[in-house]
Amino acid sequence: MLLAIDVGNSNTSLGVFEGDSLRCEVRLATHRDWTRDEFAILLERALALQGVAFQAIDGAILASVVPPVTEPIRAAIMRYAGVEALVVGPGTDSGMPVLYNPPSDVGADRIVAAVAAHRRYARAEPSAAPSAVIIVDFGTATTFDVVSPTPEYLGGVIAPGVAISADALFRRAAKLPRVDVVRPAQVVGRNTVGAIQSGLFYGYVGLVEGMLRRLRGEIEWPACVVATGGLARKIAPETDMIDIVDDNLIWQMLGDNADIILAPTNNADFGRTDESAQQLAIARLRAIEAHRTVVNISTVGTSAIIAPDGSTIAELPVFEPGFMLETVPLSDTVTMASVLQRLPEQLAGAFGLGMLLVSGLIAARAARREDDSRGDNIGGDDNG
Repeated sequence: MLLAIDVGNSNTSLGVFEGDSLRCEVRLATHRDWTRDEFAILLERALALQGVAFQAIDGAILASVVPPVTEPIRAAIMRYAGVEALVVGPGTDSGMPVLYNPPSDVGADRIVAAVAAHRRYARAEPSAAPSAVIIVDFGTATTFDVVSPTPEYLGGVIAPGVAISADALFRRAAKLPRVDVVRPAQVVGRNTVGAIQSGLFYGYVGLVEGMLRRLRGEIEWPACVVATGGLARKIAPETDMIDIVDDNLIWQMLGDNADIILAPTNNADFGRTDESAQQLAIARLRAIEAHRTVVNISTVGTSAIIAPDGSTIAELPVFEPGFMLETVPLSDTVTMASVLQRLPEQLAGAFGLGMLLVSGLIAARAARREDDSRGDNIGGDDNG
């Protein structure tokens, strides 16, 4: 099994792969003062929750943008798993030339994301010509990375993340309250909280749209835009500039007992690339892994109804308007994929509830002992 670790400024993501299949993933809060043994304990417990032992790890790769923790993590994997981790850095041969000046300034996470996005989304199928890819990563900072069809890492943009922007606003404006970054009911705020939420949310949508418009206008190829990171699922529905969200929406739908999945897509290329075919291929994979009928609805490309086994029930001609009226199989089957995806949050929730219950019992017992002690003292005074 291969252990992949992505260390970000806010979170550290762990993934365990068997071949090309992701067996499990875990997210930890990044701490810059981790020691070798502290990280080893966290890693061992996180893997144990997923049923993976240290002894099963026979390879490791590490991408880190937090230099103080890179060496402790590498040492922990070597000491306790007996594996020398490959640390992604300026000297790592990723197979993608980096046209940045200097190349060492590009964060390891951005290079890894660029390679992965090009591999997964640049081609609709093996025989198709690749397109350029723009990756929007909504992290501590919001980054835009541009990859040519060749592929080459051309460069990108770094903007403050929405959380950083919000924090700066709250710190510098004493009378403004701290609010969550959520989509407000309307753009025109009718109170202070609504006005701040509108500025943060729709202001960020505007930033993303404006930057993508400029990036697409500056490069010479059609580009597929892939969004990832914490806010991707919130921002993508508000704009037609994002083509693909590498997301977890499927698991939310299954958690709500959905027996059919509707997958509308925004195609901003208007037939110039293979983006619609890429989205159809992704919809077919979603149908198989979730064992649900998927209705893939494209604005200009391929719309189709995909059966739970991946076969096509009906489809519309490419770039032609129409409708589909079919009887489709419904399913409420819980697949192994959906179970594994929800297992970490279920275990975390159960652990939290258990600890809350234990804390309550301990507090109640302590209070009872204190009351008994007071009663004994009062009784002793009366006898005296």
